[in-house]
This record gives sequence, structure tokens and C-alpha cells, in this order.
Amino acid sequence: MPESENIMAAVNMAATSLYKILSTENRFVLEQEYENIVNNFNFENINDPQLIRFFMELSNAIQEKKIRGEELQKFQEVDVKRNARLATSVLDKLPEHWGSTVQWLTNFAFRCLSSYLRHQEQIEDAYKILDERIRHIQQDDLRDCTRLRSRLIEVSWRLIKKYKLPSENLLNEQKIKNFYDAVKIKDSEARLESLKKIANDFRGYYPFWYFCVKAAQEISRDDLVLEYIEIFEKVWRPVLVKDPYKLAISKYQALYLIKNGGNRNKIFVLLDDIEKNNPSEKSESSLNNLFIGMTYFSLGERKKGIEFIKMNIELQTPNEKANAQYKIGDSYALQRNYVDAVKFYEQAANQGHIGACLKLAFIYQLGADKIPKDTNKAALYFRRLL
Repeated sequence: MPESENIMAAVNMAATSLYKILSTENRFVLEQEYENIVNNFNFENINDPQLIRFFMELSNAIQEKKIRGEELQKFQEVDVKRNARLATSVLDKLPEHWGSTVQWLTNFAFRCLSSYLRHQEQIEDAYKILDERIRHIQQDDLRDCTRLRSRLIEVSWRLIKKYKLPSENLLNEQKIKNFYDAVKIKDSEARLESLKKIANDFRGYYPFWYFCVKAAQEISRDDLVLEYIEIFEKVWRPVLVKDPYKLAISKYQALYLIKNGGNRNKIFVLLDDIEKNNPSEKSESSLNNLFIGMTYFSLGERKKGIEFIKMNIELQTPNEKANAQYKIGDSYALQRNYVDAVKFYEQAANQGHIGACLKLAFIYQLGADKIPKDTNKAALYFRRLL
């Protein structure tokens, strides 16, 4: 795989990462981007020290932005509390007894007015201090934005010259904005049409083609799904250690081949790709293990299927775990392996799974291969159904 193509993919990843950092205040997005750069970027495939240094600058900028965001939030919280204290201090300073009702009302109005004016002066002073702090934070943000934009242009220009990269395939902020605006469109058909209009700008950016595949699949255009998958495969480069786009495309391909009776060996290769790119995040990893396991199982590779379903169980919540154990029990029962079926049914039943209790009750009531009749156990599981 040519080094220049890896560099191109990495530069475009850097450009989109910078765009996300500059255009969001969302802490979750910033943390996700930081995680992607620090722990998921495949630096082994990028043999360029300056580009790697730029990614490190991006990760530092994310941390700085998160810290400044926290500071700004604290300033605003302090300001709200200060204003509340100043407002209540107007009433706290009023005496309890002021003579007649008329005199009391007159003095109350006068004292409130003078306290209010002092309160307004204090608020104005507080806002001056707060505005100054916010201005400093915003200036720091602006300086970082300007510096990072300049650094990206500098790095991109140098890499274009060094590797003779086609400049039209490099992304800029406007192209990326057009892309994210298109992706946000809820109607699948309209989204796909918007993506088509800007497709020429994204020939060297493989995540773009994943979104085209997704939109085409949502409107059941299998012809376009295959066309966009082919483009994705041509431009994909291993710049991420665990690539969510590669994983998703492999899933689409596997499902298409299963649905249309495709080559089993090709499906197994795709399942390997899904496993390699399976993230460490618990809930998503669990679902992918289940997908791999059920696919192997449907293709007759029961032993391997059960292995992945077991991996799925280890990551499940109690209810999900019981359901998965019940399904494994069913898979063993279909093979007439009642010893292992009972083992998994019992694990599910112990977590309150009704279906598992019912099947155990009948197995023990009637007996099965290598499982002797046991009316006491049958009665126990029948009682759990009540």
C-alpha cells in the first residue's frame, strides 16, 4: 500500500478532527476525539514526524479546550450565586419595626430603591470581572484555533510537495462543513442526494463513502450499496487501529452476502475484519460479538458461533446475559446435546428467565439424552413459573 495514500488519509483525518474540535463545545465529542487521536490512531502507518506532532498538538488543544470550558462554567455558576445573594441582601437589611404602616411603606420603598441601586452597581462590577475572565478564555480559544489552522495548512502544503499528493483530494473546512450538513439531514433519500452533490470532493476520504452506503441501505438501494462499498474498499486506508467505518462496511457486506447466498469464505473474512475492528467499549463490543456469533451459527459453524456468543454474555447486563444464555441452551438442544443445554438453561433460570425454567421443567419431567428424569427438579422449575 503506497505510503502517500496513507499520508493523504491521515491528513484528511486531521482536518476533520480539527473541524470537530473548533466547531463544538460538547464535552462528549471532545473526549471521543481525544480518545480517537491518542489511543486509536495507527501511527505505525504514518511515517512522518511532523504530521504525528500535529496530531499531538490536536490532542493537547482538546484538553485545553475542555479545561477552559470547565473554567467558564464555574465562572457562570459563581455569577448566578453572587447575583442571588445580592438580591436577597436587599430584604435581609430591612429592620423589623418602622413605626406606622405609612411610615413603614415609605421607608421600605426608599430602602429598597437605594439597596437596588447599590445592588445594580455591584452586579455591574461583577459582570466587568466576569466579562474580563470570559474574554481571556475566548481569546485563548481564538489563538489556539488560529494556530492550529495555520499549522494544518503548513503541514498539508509540505506533504503535498513531499509526496506529490493531489491537492483536490485534500479537505478544507468548507468541504467538511458541507459534509456534516449533509449527514445531519434526517430524510435518507434527501441525505443521499446531498452527499452525491459533494462526492467529488471526497474521493480520498473513505468515511464519506460509509455514510453513502448507510443512506443507500436505508432506502433499499442494493445497487448503490454495492457501488459505494466498492469505492470505500478502494480508498480505505489503515489509519485507525480500531476502525468503526471498516467494521460497519464489513457488516453491510456480510449481511448482503448472507441474504443472497454469497461465498462462505468471503463472509468468514468479513467476520474476521469485524472482530479486528471491534472497539473496547463494552456495549458496542458486546453487540458485535453477538453479530459474529449468530452469523457463524447460521452458517453451520456452531462451535465458533457459541464461542462468540459466550464472549457477548460476559459483557451483558443481567437480563441480556440471561437471554443470551437461554439462546446458547437452545443451540445445544438443537444439537441434542442436552448436558450443555441444561447447563446454560440453568444459568438463565437462576437469573429469572421464564423460558429457561419452562424448558428445564419439561426436560426433567420427561428425561432426555444423558439427563435422567427427576420429578423433584421438574416440580422446582414448574413452581418458578407461578
